[in-house]
Amino acid sequence: MRVTGFQPHLSTTSWPRKTYRIMCGVAFFIGFILALRVVFYDPKFPENQKDFTQKWQQCRKKEKDSKFLELKKFAVIIPVTFKDEKILFDFLNLWKNFLPDSEMQSKIITDLIFYYQGNFEDNRGSPVKLQIENWMKSNSEIKEMFDTIYYLNAKFENPKSDTILNNRMFYNLLTDADLKIRYRYFFFMNPKVHPIRKDWLLKLHDSSIFSSESFWQKASNLKDFSQKPKDTSFLKTYSPGIYSFSPCFLSFAREIMHSNLRTDFTNAFLQYILSPQNSYKTQYLISQFKMSNLIWITESTVYNFDIQEDFDDVYFTYSLN
Repeated sequence: MRVTGFQPHLSTTSWPRKTYRIMCGVAFFIGFILALRVVFYDPKFPENQKDFTQKWQQCRKKEKDSKFLELKKFAVIIPVTFKDEKILFDFLNLWKNFLPDSEMQSKIITDLIFYYQGNFEDNRGSPVKLQIENWMKSNSEIKEMFDTIYYLNAKFENPKSDTILNNRMFYNLLTDADLKIRYRYFFFMNPKVHPIRKDWLLKLHDSSIFSSESFWQKASNLKDFSQKPKDTSFLKTYSPGIYSFSPCFLSFAREIMHSNLRTDFTNAFLQYILSPQNSYKTQYLISQFKMSNLIWITESTVYNFDIQEDFDDVYFTYSLN
C-alpha cells in the first residue's frame, strides 16, 4: 500500500549553500571593518587627541590672558590687487548711496584699511594711494564714516596665481603685529563686494564686536539656485567675510598656510575640518566657522527678485563674475 502525504525533503546541497552564504557575509563584514580601519585609523589617535585638547585649552587661556576678548575696535580691510585698481573707485562711489545716519555712526568705531598688493610708497609704481587720498578729500561724507584710514603694503609683485596671491595677502594680515593688538575682528571686503543697506557698518559690528558668540570666520556661501549642490560644495564659503585676529585662529591658519597654499583659504579650511584624519579636532574647530547670509554671493549680476525687499538679512552682494 502506497502512503501519500508530507515527506521531508532532504537536499544534499541546501545546507552547504546556506553556510557558504553566511560565511561570505561574515567575511565581507570583516573585510569592510578592516578597510575602514586602514582608511581612518591613526595609530597615534589617542595621543594626538590628548595633545590637541591640551593645546586648545592653552590657546584659549592665552587668548583670555592677552585681553584679546576686550578689544572693541573693528576694521574694514579692502585688498586691492593690481587688477582691482580699475574698479576701485566705482566700488567706492557705490558707498555714497548707503551712507549711515549720524545716530548709527555714533554707536561704532571703525577703521578703514586699504591693503595694496604692491607698495603704496613706491614712487615708481601706481599712484593709487594719491588717488585714494584725493577721492577721500572730495567725498568727506565717506571719510567721516571711519575713525582712521590706513594704508598697508603687501609687496607681492609676481604671484604665480590669483589664488596664491589672495591666500598670501590674507595670511599676511593675520600675522601683522600691529593689527593683532588693535582689532578683534575685521571685514575682508574686496572691491566686488557692494553694500545694499545704509546700516551696513553697524551690521558688521552687530555680527562681531557686539555679538555674544565667538568665532574665527563668518562668511557666506553661493546663492545660485539654478544648480544643485554637489557633495559638500554647498558648504564652501568665499573669502569676503568677517574674520577674527584670535591667536588660536592664527595658529590654525598657519598650519593650513604651510601645507595648502594653492587652495583658496576658505576651501582649505573646510577640507581640513572635514578630513577624517582630523576628526578628533572637528568638535573644537567646527563651531568657530559660521555660515551667514550677510553677503549674497552669486555667479550672476541679474536677479528676478529684489534682494533688499525679499531678504532682510542680506547686507552685501558679491558677483563671482
